Amino acid sequence: PDQALNTLTVTATPATGTGVTVSGIAINGAGQVTANVVAGCTATNSTFTLTVTDALNATATATLTVNVSP
Repeated sequence: PDQALNTLTVTATPATGTGVTVSGIAINGAGQVTANVVAGCTATNSTFTLTVTDALNATATATLTVNVSP
Protein backbone atom coordinates (compact mmCIF):
# COMPACT_ATOMS: atom_id res chain seq x y z
CA PRO A 1 0.00 0.00 0.00
CA ASP A 2 1.01 3.58 -0.58
CA GLN A 3 2.34 4.94 2.75
CA ALA A 4 1.13 8.47 1.91
CA LEU A 5 -2.47 7.21 2.03
CA ASN A 6 -1.87 6.04 5.63
CA THR A 7 -0.60 9.42 6.84
CA LEU A 8 -2.37 11.10 9.77
CA THR A 9 -1.76 14.58 11.15
CA VAL A 10 -2.94 16.03 14.44
CA THR A 11 -3.45 19.71 15.29
CA ALA A 12 -4.48 21.38 18.53
CA THR A 13 -6.71 24.45 18.59
CA PRO A 14 -5.78 26.75 20.17
CA ALA A 15 -2.04 25.92 20.42
CA THR A 16 -1.87 27.87 23.68
CA GLY A 17 -4.52 27.95 26.40
CA THR A 18 -4.48 29.92 29.64
CA GLY A 19 -0.77 29.53 30.29
CA VAL A 20 -0.65 25.99 28.84
CA THR A 21 1.07 25.25 25.52
CA VAL A 22 0.68 22.07 23.44
CA SER A 23 3.41 21.36 20.86
CA GLY A 24 5.24 18.49 19.20
CA ILE A 25 2.04 16.59 18.48
CA ALA A 26 2.69 13.19 16.88
CA ILE A 27 0.67 10.09 16.06
CA ASN A 28 2.15 6.62 15.71
CA GLY A 29 1.09 3.68 13.56
CA ALA A 30 -1.14 2.36 16.33
CA GLY A 31 -3.04 5.67 16.45
CA GLN A 32 -1.62 6.82 19.78
CA VAL A 33 -1.24 10.59 20.05
CA THR A 34 1.59 12.13 22.06
CA ALA A 35 2.39 15.78 22.71
CA ASN A 36 4.55 18.08 24.76
CA VAL A 37 2.44 20.00 27.28
CA VAL A 38 4.00 22.89 29.18
CA ALA A 39 2.30 24.94 31.89
CA GLY A 40 3.60 28.31 33.03
CA CYS A 41 3.63 29.54 36.62
CA THR A 42 0.25 31.29 36.26
CA ALA A 43 -1.40 28.57 34.16
CA THR A 44 -4.96 27.47 34.79
CA ASN A 45 -6.98 24.56 33.43
CA SER A 46 -7.15 24.63 29.62
CA THR A 47 -9.16 22.84 26.96
CA PHE A 48 -7.97 22.13 23.43
CA THR A 49 -9.65 20.59 20.41
CA LEU A 50 -7.51 17.96 18.70
CA THR A 51 -8.24 17.37 15.03
CA VAL A 52 -6.89 14.27 13.27
CA THR A 53 -6.78 14.50 9.47
CA ASP A 54 -5.95 11.69 7.05
CA ALA A 55 -4.55 11.84 3.50
CA LEU A 56 -8.08 12.01 2.06
CA ASN A 57 -8.95 15.00 4.32
CA ALA A 58 -11.32 12.99 6.49
CA THR A 59 -11.25 14.36 10.04
CA ALA A 60 -12.09 13.35 13.58
CA THR A 61 -11.99 15.53 16.68
CA ALA A 62 -11.46 15.00 20.38
CA THR A 63 -11.19 17.27 23.40
CA LEU A 64 -7.97 17.46 25.42
CA THR A 65 -8.39 18.94 28.88
CA VAL A 66 -5.26 19.86 30.84
CA ASN A 67 -5.89 20.23 34.56
CA VAL A 68 -3.24 22.34 36.29
CA SER A 69 -2.50 21.67 39.96
CA PRO A 70 -0.34 23.93 42.15
